Amino acid sequence: MFDPKIKIRRELYDKLSEVAKSMGVSVEEFVEKAVASELERALMPLEGELSGDEEKRVASQLKGLGYIE
Repeated sequence: MFDPKIKIRRELYDKLSEVAKSMGVSVEEFVEKAVASELERALMPLEGELSGDEEKRVASQLKGLGYIE
């Protein structure tokens, strides 16, 4: 079985490489941790109810995008 691969711009890869090297990890390890962290953050509101302030912020954004009136 083949592992999934993701294409990114060379400039971004070069920056990732520099940061990963400074942290003593591989680019793959750094990207995997970063993506997992961002995914967890993105899914957090879906796991529970939004607070009143969060609900107002989301509603405001949806109005601004024209999804709700």
